[in-house]
Amino acid sequence: PPKVDSAVVRLVPHQTPPFRARDPKAFARVVKAAFANRRKMLRNNLREIAGTECLDALEIDAQRRAETLTIEEFARIADAIVAGS
Repeated sequence: PPKVDSAVVRLVPHQTPPFRARDPKAFARVVKAAFANRRKMLRNNLREIAGTECLDALEIDAQRRAETLTIEEFARIADAIVAGS
């Protein structure tokens, strides 16, 4: 038999989100775009909605990958996009 370990993970949602974005739709758009192309840097995935100037202003390294960002950082990017619109 294969030597495989398995586990069960239980996810419990927060009662209230740990960070609120001004516009939940913008937040969802940023997260979706950031993860659109696997293993790409933020500057490539967010090029259409947030340029490197936006990321620089937020002091977020454009060479990072989406999986390294916190929820707060995604919210800050979304808020900056909404504010700039």
